[in-house]
Amino acid sequence: RFGRLVAAEPMLVRALQWRQVNGPVDHDLADSYNNVGLLQNDLGHYVQAEQTLRRSIELHRQVGGPETEQVTAPLHNLSLSLRPQGRLEEARTASMEALAIKRAAGDWSLSSLAVTLAALANIERERAGLQGELAPSEESLELREEVFGRDNVMIASGLVTHAEILNA
Repeated sequence: RFGRLVAAEPMLVRALQWRQVNGPVDHDLADSYNNVGLLQNDLGHYVQAEQTLRRSIELHRQVGGPETEQVTAPLHNLSLSLRPQGRLEEARTASMEALAIKRAAGDWSLSSLAVTLAALANIERERAGLQGELAPSEESLELREEVFGRDNVMIASGLVTHAEILNA
């Protein structure tokens, strides 16, 4: 899998470069930045991913306004690139912002909200002083059960995260 990611990087970067030169500044261009940033994150290039994802966020806001729903994916991915850098407060802020925009929009799928809440729960688990930070994990578990049912592997991974928070 890692070999495929390495092979994909130059193709995604080339597609992004083409869009920068030939395409309009729109949500598609911002999504191209998000895709490259996500790949950089998967490859462990967290600083590069952060820069690329911040550019995606900037472009989405330039095109759609500060609270555009399009910004939630790169905000979520930004939180994923900040966590391994040990920048948990910034990761939490990005995750909370994505969650607030999703909730304000009101038409996000429950599974999308559950994923964002699970990421937030993991950030909270890693932060110092975890007492009282169970709400995101509990809400994520409730949404996962509603979406996937009680006998789904997604419930098991949520229970592990919740147990780790309780154990901290």
